[in-house]
Amino acid sequence: VESNVPKVSVCVITYNQAGYVGQCLQSIVDQKTSFDFEVIVGDDCSTDDTPEIIQDFANRYPRLITPILNSRKIGGTENYLTTHLRARGEYVAHLDGDDIAFAGKLQRLSDCLDSRADLAAVWHAVIMFNDAGKTTGLLHRHIDDVIDTNNITRRDLLRFGSLGAASSIMYRRSSAAFLKSVNGAALD
Repeated sequence: VESNVPKVSVCVITYNQAGYVGQCLQSIVDQKTSFDFEVIVGDDCSTDDTPEIIQDFANRYPRLITPILNSRKIGGTENYLTTHLRARGEYVAHLDGDDIAFAGKLQRLSDCLDSRADLAAVWHAVIMFNDAGKTTGLLHRHIDDVIDTNNITRRDLLRFGSLGAASSIMYRRSSAAFLKSVNGAALD
């Protein structure tokens, strides 16, 4: 592995999230890790101040943040693919521009993938909160009542669909060759 290639790429997808994207990006910039990571932010031609906020972060953290500021609206799926296909890291984490990463997120997910070569992806439960900061719920809190969360299979994914929130996932880039063949609208 080349020394200038980060271990983790964090892909952030935005559209009209000026009220949130600054806190999102700060939560990533503030991550403490034992490895290098990059942040690729794909904006789908926002009409609010989202692009300016992203560019400000890119200017302040030029070695860390790469902005993709689309000059025309390309849609959620294309924005996701364009951003994720730019990832260079061994592992790729996803975060929507209106979400935040708690301290230690990147290190813990990376450590999990490091310890289990048989895993293609990992994710975590998600705390939901409103604009006032009040907790409103916890996604996937009881998922282990339905499936064996230590051994999720393709059958489980086909049967239940998305088992993890998009903003909680980290996957091996080597396991995601299918991204190049996505045709049509798809989310999460």
